[in-house]
Amino acid sequence: MKPKSINAEKVRLEAAMKHIHNDMDATYGKRRMLSELLDMGFKLGIDKVRRFMKRLKLIAKRPKQHKYPVGGKASVIAPNTLNRQFNPELLNTHWSGDITYGVLGV
Repeated sequence: MKPKSINAEKVRLEAAMKHIHNDMDATYGKRRMLSELLDMGFKLGIDKVRRFMKRLKLIAKRPKQHKYPVGGKASVIAPNTLNRQFNPELLNTHWSGDITYGVLGV
């Protein structure tokens, strides 16, 4: 079995991909990597970029999940007259609403 010849274009492509990966702090996935490589003059598609990234073990970092602040003081817009007792003795004495969904614009 004869050894495979090393293609100079492959070597250049691998070096460029490693360079982009390191320069961008490993944040580029296959789409942005493809865009950078096309700007550099390489002729290739997204599947080839995916294959090369997998072979070179170039894995893009994912953004960290947003963490919402925990707890805090309750909003003091109006006094808490219900105090989580939702069974009034008389009708129409307590009203409440929810604004989690609202249509914006027309």
